[in-house]
Amino acid sequence: MASRWLERPKRLLLGPAKAITLRASLTDFKDPLMLSNLALPKAEFPGTNGVRVWIVNDSELKALRGRVEKTPGAVVIANPDVMTADGMRSEVSITSQASINGTNQTVGLVLQFFPKARRDSTDLTLILVFTEAVTNRIEAAADMRQTNAISIRTNVAIAARFQIPRGRSVFLLNTDRSVTNGKTTGVIISAAVQQPSR
Repeated sequence: MASRWLERPKRLLLGPAKAITLRASLTDFKDPLMLSNLALPKAEFPGTNGVRVWIVNDSELKALRGRVEKTPGAVVIANPDVMTADGMRSEVSITSQASINGTNQTVGLVLQFFPKARRDSTDLTLILVFTEAVTNRIEAAADMRQTNAISIRTNVAIAARFQIPRGRSVFLLNTDRSVTNGKTTGVIISAAVQQPSR
Protein backbone atom coordinates (compact mmCIF):
# COMPACT_ATOMS: atom_id res chain seq x y z
CA MET A 1 0.00 0.00 0.00
CA ALA A 2 2.85 2.40 0.84
CA SER A 3 4.26 2.09 -2.68
CA ARG A 4 0.99 3.41 -4.13
CA TRP A 5 1.13 6.48 -1.88
CA LEU A 6 4.73 7.11 -2.93
CA GLU A 7 4.05 6.70 -6.65
CA ARG A 8 2.24 10.01 -7.14
CA PRO A 9 4.90 12.19 -5.42
CA LYS A 10 7.57 10.33 -7.38
CA ARG A 11 5.84 11.14 -10.67
CA LEU A 12 5.39 14.77 -9.71
CA LEU A 13 9.10 15.08 -8.89
CA LEU A 14 10.59 12.96 -11.67
CA GLY A 15 7.89 12.99 -14.33
CA PRO A 16 6.25 9.95 -15.92
CA ALA A 17 8.26 6.75 -16.24
CA LYS A 18 10.00 6.09 -19.53
CA ALA A 19 8.44 3.39 -21.69
CA ILE A 20 10.80 0.56 -22.61
CA THR A 21 10.21 -1.96 -25.37
CA LEU A 22 12.04 -5.24 -24.88
CA ARG A 23 12.39 -7.78 -27.67
CA ALA A 24 13.76 -11.29 -27.54
CA SER A 25 14.35 -13.93 -30.18
CA LEU A 26 15.18 -17.56 -29.40
CA THR A 27 16.67 -19.94 -31.96
CA ASP A 28 17.53 -23.62 -31.70
CA PHE A 29 20.58 -24.74 -33.64
CA LYS A 30 20.06 -28.44 -34.25
CA ASP A 31 23.54 -28.96 -35.71
CA PRO A 32 26.24 -27.25 -33.60
CA LEU A 33 28.75 -27.73 -36.44
CA MET A 34 26.79 -25.13 -38.41
CA LEU A 35 27.47 -22.41 -35.84
CA SER A 36 30.52 -21.45 -37.89
CA ASN A 37 28.01 -19.96 -40.38
CA LEU A 38 27.33 -17.20 -37.85
CA ALA A 39 30.91 -15.91 -38.27
CA LEU A 40 30.99 -14.75 -34.66
CA PRO A 41 34.03 -12.93 -33.28
CA LYS A 42 35.52 -13.83 -29.92
CA ALA A 43 32.86 -13.56 -27.23
CA GLU A 44 33.06 -10.43 -25.09
CA PHE A 45 31.95 -12.45 -22.07
CA PRO A 46 32.95 -16.13 -22.36
CA GLY A 47 31.09 -17.71 -19.45
CA THR A 48 32.35 -20.73 -17.55
CA ASN A 49 28.89 -22.36 -17.64
CA GLY A 50 28.72 -22.73 -21.42
CA VAL A 51 26.99 -19.38 -22.03
CA ARG A 52 28.81 -16.86 -24.23
CA VAL A 53 27.72 -13.25 -24.68
CA TRP A 54 28.24 -10.65 -27.42
CA ILE A 55 27.19 -6.99 -27.52
CA VAL A 56 26.33 -6.04 -31.12
CA ASN A 57 25.36 -2.77 -32.76
CA ASP A 58 22.34 -2.37 -35.05
CA SER A 59 24.17 -3.16 -38.29
CA GLU A 60 25.87 -6.20 -36.74
CA LEU A 61 22.49 -7.35 -35.42
CA LYS A 62 20.89 -7.11 -38.86
CA ALA A 63 23.73 -9.12 -40.39
CA LEU A 64 23.56 -11.67 -37.57
CA ARG A 65 19.82 -12.19 -38.08
CA GLY A 66 20.45 -12.78 -41.77
CA ARG A 67 23.11 -15.39 -41.06
CA VAL A 68 20.87 -17.12 -38.51
CA GLU A 69 18.09 -17.40 -41.10
CA LYS A 70 20.48 -19.01 -43.58
CA THR A 71 22.01 -21.46 -41.10
CA PRO A 72 20.92 -25.07 -41.82
CA GLY A 73 19.08 -26.60 -38.90
CA ALA A 74 18.32 -23.25 -37.24
CA VAL A 75 14.74 -23.12 -35.96
CA VAL A 76 13.23 -19.95 -34.48
CA ILE A 77 11.40 -20.90 -31.27
CA ALA A 78 9.80 -17.58 -30.39
CA ASN A 79 10.01 -13.82 -30.96
CA PRO A 80 8.28 -12.31 -27.92
CA ASP A 81 8.27 -8.62 -27.11
CA VAL A 82 6.86 -6.60 -24.25
CA MET A 83 6.33 -2.92 -23.55
CA THR A 84 7.03 -2.02 -19.96
CA ALA A 85 8.31 1.00 -18.05
CA ASP A 86 11.47 2.09 -16.31
CA GLY A 87 11.82 0.15 -13.07
CA MET A 88 8.82 -2.09 -13.70
CA ARG A 89 9.08 -5.88 -13.67
CA SER A 90 7.36 -7.75 -16.47
CA GLU A 91 7.02 -11.33 -17.65
CA VAL A 92 6.36 -13.10 -20.93
CA SER A 93 5.28 -16.75 -20.97
CA ILE A 94 4.83 -19.00 -23.99
CA THR A 95 3.99 -22.34 -22.41
CA SER A 96 1.89 -25.48 -22.67
CA GLN A 97 0.96 -28.35 -20.40
CA ALA A 98 2.54 -31.79 -20.49
CA SER A 99 1.39 -34.79 -18.49
CA ILE A 100 4.33 -36.18 -16.50
CA ASN A 101 3.54 -39.26 -14.42
CA GLY A 102 -0.12 -38.30 -14.36
CA THR A 103 0.51 -34.68 -13.31
CA ASN A 104 0.25 -31.66 -15.58
CA GLN A 105 3.53 -29.74 -15.79
CA THR A 106 4.18 -26.41 -17.48
CA VAL A 107 6.81 -26.44 -20.23
CA GLY A 108 7.96 -23.75 -22.62
CA LEU A 109 9.50 -20.30 -22.44
CA VAL A 110 9.36 -17.93 -19.46
CA LEU A 111 11.08 -14.54 -19.61
CA GLN A 112 11.24 -12.09 -16.71
CA PHE A 113 12.54 -8.56 -17.24
CA PHE A 114 13.49 -5.79 -14.84
CA PRO A 115 14.80 -2.80 -16.84
CA LYS A 116 16.23 0.48 -15.58
CA ALA A 117 16.74 3.31 -18.05
CA ARG A 118 20.11 5.03 -17.77
CA ARG A 119 21.37 8.06 -19.65
CA ASP A 120 23.02 6.12 -22.48
CA SER A 121 22.05 2.52 -21.73
CA THR A 122 19.48 0.14 -20.31
CA ASP A 123 20.34 -1.77 -17.16
CA LEU A 124 18.47 -5.04 -17.65
CA THR A 125 18.08 -7.89 -15.20
CA LEU A 126 16.89 -10.98 -17.03
CA ILE A 127 15.66 -14.40 -15.99
CA LEU A 128 15.13 -16.83 -18.87
CA VAL A 129 13.99 -20.44 -18.63
CA PHE A 130 13.21 -22.60 -21.65
CA THR A 131 12.04 -26.18 -21.13
CA GLU A 132 10.50 -28.82 -23.36
CA ALA A 133 8.87 -32.21 -22.95
CA VAL A 134 10.91 -35.06 -24.42
CA THR A 135 10.06 -38.70 -24.92
CA ASN A 136 12.57 -41.25 -23.69
CA ARG A 137 12.19 -44.78 -25.01
CA ILE A 138 12.63 -47.35 -22.28
CA GLU A 139 13.89 -50.74 -23.41
CA ALA A 140 11.88 -53.61 -21.96
CA ALA A 141 12.48 -57.31 -21.57
CA ALA A 142 11.88 -59.54 -24.57
CA ASP A 143 8.40 -60.56 -23.40
CA MET A 144 7.28 -56.99 -22.71
CA ARG A 145 6.50 -54.00 -24.88
CA GLN A 146 8.75 -50.97 -25.09
CA THR A 147 7.39 -47.95 -23.26
CA ASN A 148 7.89 -44.24 -23.79
CA ALA A 149 8.53 -42.07 -20.73
CA ILE A 150 8.00 -38.32 -20.96
CA SER A 151 10.32 -36.03 -19.03
CA ILE A 152 11.09 -32.31 -18.93
CA ARG A 153 14.42 -31.09 -20.26
CA THR A 154 15.77 -27.63 -19.47
CA ASN A 155 17.45 -26.19 -22.56
CA VAL A 156 18.25 -22.76 -21.13
CA ALA A 157 18.20 -21.41 -17.57
CA ILE A 158 19.85 -18.02 -17.24
CA ALA A 159 19.76 -15.26 -14.64
CA ALA A 160 21.91 -12.30 -15.68
CA ARG A 161 22.27 -8.55 -15.57
CA PHE A 162 23.25 -6.65 -18.71
CA GLN A 163 24.28 -3.08 -19.40
CA ILE A 164 22.95 -2.58 -22.94
CA PRO A 165 24.29 0.62 -24.55
CA ARG A 166 21.88 2.65 -26.66
CA GLY A 167 21.75 1.31 -30.22
CA ARG A 168 23.11 -2.09 -29.25
CA SER A 169 21.70 -5.53 -28.46
CA VAL A 170 22.78 -8.67 -26.62
CA PHE A 171 23.37 -12.02 -28.31
CA LEU A 172 23.98 -14.98 -26.05
CA LEU A 173 24.66 -18.57 -26.96
CA ASN A 174 24.15 -21.55 -24.68
CA THR A 175 26.79 -24.05 -25.79
CA ASP A 176 26.48 -26.55 -22.95
CA ARG A 177 25.12 -29.33 -25.16
CA SER A 178 25.51 -31.99 -22.49
CA VAL A 179 22.10 -31.05 -21.05
CA THR A 180 20.28 -30.05 -24.25
CA ASN A 181 20.47 -33.24 -26.29
CA GLY A 182 23.22 -31.83 -28.48
CA LYS A 183 21.37 -28.64 -29.38
CA THR A 184 22.57 -25.07 -28.94
CA THR A 185 20.20 -22.19 -28.17
CA GLY A 186 20.81 -18.61 -29.23
CA VAL A 187 19.04 -15.59 -27.72
CA ILE A 188 18.91 -12.02 -29.03
CA ILE A 189 17.73 -9.31 -26.63
CA SER A 190 17.22 -5.66 -27.48
CA ALA A 191 15.83 -2.70 -25.56
CA ALA A 192 14.43 0.60 -26.84
CA VAL A 193 13.70 3.45 -24.45
CA GLN A 194 11.01 5.97 -25.36
CA GLN A 195 11.28 9.38 -23.82
CA PRO A 196 8.02 10.37 -22.06
CA SER A 197 5.98 13.23 -23.49
CA ARG A 198 5.63 16.20 -21.22
